[in-house]
Amino acid sequence: MVNRNLPSAGRALPEIVPIILRQAYRHVMSGAIPRSLYDRQLERLTREELAPRGLKLEIDESDPGQARFLIKSTHPKAVEVLACVLPEDPPTPEPAG
Repeated sequence: MVNRNLPSAGRALPEIVPIILRQAYRHVMSGAIPRSLYDRQLERLTREELAPRGLKLEIDESDPGQARFLIKSTHPKAVEVLACVLPEDPPTPEPAG
């Protein structure tokens, strides 16, 4: 689910952003990639797609095993959430054996 509230005067949130967020989260939760790679992917996404648009990524992981990605403006007076990406349920890790 992606909720968007991007101002019409600003640059639109690229479609790739929620796709990358969901895919990276799914992979780290399933154990397919290490947490360090996940962190690097989010840093790169922020640097290449969000920062040039004056946006930043905040991650709310208050519920165990569930994350909510909040995309906000970097402008100090703007406090509204511009987009919220909720990952689909991650697959359960396969037992090692």
